[in-house]
Amino acid sequence: MSLASLDKIAAREVKPTLKIDISKYVGVEATLDFREPKASDLFPRADAQKKLKISFPEFPDQMVQIIMVMGRCYVPQADDGSQFDPYRQICKLARDHGDIYLYVVNTFAEAFPLDISSAVDAVPND
Repeated sequence: MSLASLDKIAAREVKPTLKIDISKYVGVEATLDFREPKASDLFPRADAQKKLKISFPEFPDQMVQIIMVMGRCYVPQADDGSQFDPYRQICKLARDHGDIYLYVVNTFAEAFPLDISSAVDAVPND
C-alpha cells in the first residue's frame, strides 16, 4: 500500500468532547471539558514543558507530559479569561487538589487511552 492510497481510507470518527463532572469535589455543578487528543498533542512544546518543570520541580517528567497533553486538549470556557494557562492550572490542581487531579487524569485516560510515554520517547523533542 502506498501513502497515496491512504487517502481512500474512511475518516475515523472523532470522539465527542469529554465532560468530566467534578461536582462532587467542588460542591457545585462543575465540569472540565477535553477534546480527543491529536497526534501532535503528544509532543509538547519544549519551552512550555521546561517552564512547568521549573515551576513544579516535584513533578516527574511523565506527569508533566500528561499534563501537557491534557492542557492542549482542554476546551476553554468563557470564564477562563484571556490570560488563562491550562498547563499551569492543571499543575496547580495536581499540587493543591490531588484527589481531583487523579480523578480527572484517570477519567481522561479511560476516555482517550494513549501510550503517551512510548509515543513521546520514540521521537526526540528538541
